[in-house]
Amino acid sequence: DYAHHPTELRAALATGKAYTAGRLIVVFQPHLFSRTRFFYREFAAALQLADEIILAEIYPSREEPVPGVDSGLILDVLKKGGVIHARYEPEFAAIPARVADVARPGDVVMTVGAGSVYRLAVRILEAINKRASAPSNKKEINS
Repeated sequence: DYAHHPTELRAALATGKAYTAGRLIVVFQPHLFSRTRFFYREFAAALQLADEIILAEIYPSREEPVPGVDSGLILDVLKKGGVIHARYEPEFAAIPARVADVARPGDVVMTVGAGSVYRLAVRILEAINKRASAPSNKKEINS
């Protein structure tokens, strides 16, 4: 989902929750340093609708980095609020494996943000399928 404002994020996650019997896993990529600096508390509040949260680094678009402003601001608010199912993954390429580590059958995974996060969808699915088909994840049948 393209949600890049807290109100849109909350609506997208509420919809995702309504359509899963499993857990809702969200990969959120904030869009713009200025927007994150202004709305990081509201983003954290909206993200609490998810069962698992993976925060990507901010998609800067047209902006230069702002010292002290990164996705860790959102994570800090979540952790201070008692949320234990949130992680900050600054390495974009590592996110699919992080999702595969927590995903279980029946879960819904959403990539959310106005940046490049949508590009992870196929790689996340591949990582989940790879993890599911790994020999250590198959049950042995004793005859």
